[in-house]
Amino acid sequence: MQIKKLTLLLIMLISVTFIKAQDTMRVVIPVDSNTNLITYAGGTKEEGSQYELYKRGIEWVNINFKNPADVTRVRDDVKGEIQGVYRLQLERADDKGVKVKTGTIEYSFTIQFKDNKYRYKFTGFFLKDNSRQPIEKWLDKKSSGYTPMWDEYLAQVNKHVLKLIESLKKTMQGKKAVKDDW
Repeated sequence: MQIKKLTLLLIMLISVTFIKAQDTMRVVIPVDSNTNLITYAGGTKEEGSQYELYKRGIEWVNINFKNPADVTRVRDDVKGEIQGVYRLQLERADDKGVKVKTGTIEYSFTIQFKDNKYRYKFTGFFLKDNSRQPIEKWLDKKSSGYTPMWDEYLAQVNKHVLKLIESLKKTMQGKKAVKDDW
């Protein structure tokens, strides 16, 4: 009987620890200190001319977006810049566990290229509704309209953008030439 009580106590302790860990896990959303807008920005050195890096950027757009011509607003190979606008469909699980579409986020991105380097920026996140509502309000947990669903939506946005950034970095590395000496 003692073993059962001890096992039950251990399971309860692990469950409480797991729930507490989930509660303290928060997605870190980057906010630009100058604009106070959610902004994912970065860049790095990468071997290649401005034009070569620009072509890799176009390749990235073509890989990651269903209708790349509609997504991009600027494709300037001379200036070394790509600008675009895209939409992300938010979802949540209903009471039965079925995914339900709940809203659309629109955002813009810019990629700039120079010889041997590039930088990117994803910003201007808005919930498309009757009017465009900035999603920065979702960061305010003290807001009278706050709902925990906002955290879930921010996590979806974060996951989406981080996946795009990872893909961009990989594409910008270019394809390594395979030497065939036979």
